[in-house]
Amino acid sequence: MEELRLRTEVRVREQVEAERTIAELRDMPIGAWTPWLSRRTTEWTPGLVQALLAESRRYFNDTPAVALKIIATAEVIAASLPNVFDRAEAQGNTELQRANALRHLGRYHEALAATDAAYGFLAHLPMPAYDLAFATWAKATILFSMTRFDEALPLVRDAAETFLVFQDIHHARRARVLEASIVCEQGDLTRAERVYEESLEFFKAESDPEMEARLLANLADVAVRRDDVQRARSLAAEATRLFTEFDRPSEAARVRWSLGHLLIRRGALDAGLEELQGAAHEFERRGMTSAVGEVSLDVLEIHVARQDWAEAETLARRLTDLFAAAGSPVHHAQAYAHLREAILNRSATVELIGEIRESLAPGESASEFGRSVF
Repeated sequence: MEELRLRTEVRVREQVEAERTIAELRDMPIGAWTPWLSRRTTEWTPGLVQALLAESRRYFNDTPAVALKIIATAEVIAASLPNVFDRAEAQGNTELQRANALRHLGRYHEALAATDAAYGFLAHLPMPAYDLAFATWAKATILFSMTRFDEALPLVRDAAETFLVFQDIHHARRARVLEASIVCEQGDLTRAERVYEESLEFFKAESDPEMEARLLANLADVAVRRDDVQRARSLAAEATRLFTEFDRPSEAARVRWSLGHLLIRRGALDAGLEELQGAAHEFERRGMTSAVGEVSLDVLEIHVARQDWAEAETLARRLTDLFAAAGSPVHHAQAYAHLREAILNRSATVELIGEIRESLAPGESASEFGRSVF
């Protein structure tokens, strides 16, 4: 017990010192963080790794590429820690945050590799079950984004059960949100909606406005699937307001994407097109290439249906250039190039766009459709 008390005191001191260091780093360009910290190696502690990873999470939703730079800085420090268990824990958590950032960028296979690396580090801890539950949860989230729902579901249930064993109700509830999103995709809207509503009340009681906004967006998605226009628009507006209040523009963009689908399904093409274009613009600003492609296919479908070839050609050309510049998988760039050629020849159809959407989906394309799961 004395050893535990002393270790806890050390961790608290490290955390306080790390917060001061982070405050200084925020005044510098992120590219200067590693060189600056290399001159202050006495401050390299598990607490500093934890603080850097917490800082990286602030960028996940809107600028995940920036998050990766911060994670790279944390990785250098984590690998230098002298205590073998501190090092394993810090390196494992660093890989988990890398996986989350890569997922937000649509780089799913790299994200899965990062979760495997996290498992490898965290398994070396004396009692790893709780820490490994976070890796299991992260892997389930990535598989969900890859539409591999049957693989994701048992993993997230296992993670939630482990959190409950350790009486971590907060993370168990968050894992259940992902479970609800999976069963929603599988067609069980009633069950998903019930979990979302129960979770909304839980996080309201915890005064967690971010989770509240995410759950409102999820409930709006359920309403979209039920063609409940009034409820969906009301929930989406409230979610957008909350996301905007605490500066989560990409999350607000996902809500716009969902709402755009609803309006189009109800025949309000102009209003729906405006929402989709706004969402695509925001995703492109944030470097979220995969999401840009998905939303833009929705926009192209409207243009092709209307035979608005000039608008369709301009957008198809931009998509081809965007995916080539981003170094995306070759079949992505080829698919958009093929679509552009069909548009130039005036032979593109809504069915062709659907085929291209399906060809990009397995193992690559996120289907989160406005829902927040992590």
